[in-house]
Amino acid sequence: MQQDDASVWHPVAFDGRKLNPAESNYPVHEKELLGIRNALQVWRQYVDNGLTITVVTDHESLKYLPTTRIASKRLARWVADFGEYPLELVYRRGEDNVVADAMSRRSDFLAALGYSPSFLSSLEDEPPEVSYMYDFLTSGCLPLVLASGLLRKIQDSASSYRIDPNGTLFRVLEDDRIAPYIDPVHRVHLMSKLHLTHGHLGATGLWGLIRLRGWWPGMKSDLRRFCMTCGPCQ
Repeated sequence: MQQDDASVWHPVAFDGRKLNPAESNYPVHEKELLGIRNALQVWRQYVDNGLTITVVTDHESLKYLPTTRIASKRLARWVADFGEYPLELVYRRGEDNVVADAMSRRSDFLAALGYSPSFLSSLEDEPPEVSYMYDFLTSGCLPLVLASGLLRKIQDSASSYRIDPNGTLFRVLEDDRIAPYIDPVHRVHLMSKLHLTHGHLGATGLWGLIRLRGWWPGMKSDLRRFCMTCGPCQ
């Protein structure tokens, strides 16, 4: 939470919590909404004052929430909760929204691990069609304000995705196998664990292991850049 002081924003408080097993299966944009909902609940005594609350998010799809048809009962309840506050949703790229990651991405931890903040932020730059795919597959609806080209891209690529009974998004691979979508917050951990436990595999070998466990957009490129940050591999 930040407060405006003479046009200078100052952090006032930080908060966070672990996701329970059910919440871990939520799509990325629902996890972001869950975080907003949790923040409003935790800091209700500060924000329930009638003043406009600016919510800065690195998920651009959320700014279309007011014009999106809500098919999920859970999301409908959350949107109703949001209606109690005068919210203004503002999109900001992850690499420019560093305050929100202050607890989970401390610079001293990143330096020790050898990962640059710019590399970690780049892992969150998802193609917009992935952000909307879950809603499209579950409800058949998309925000009316989306560009026609993006609408067609989502509709044309929908056959390459599946959702299982638990609500997990899967990608259909070239060999007709399916792999679960890996959320951005879990990617570095997965790459690190497999890279270290398998003798510092190169990008190609690492891709062969990870593709059996999950998928995300631009995975091959991320693996190449990840291996380039590993000191012993240079």
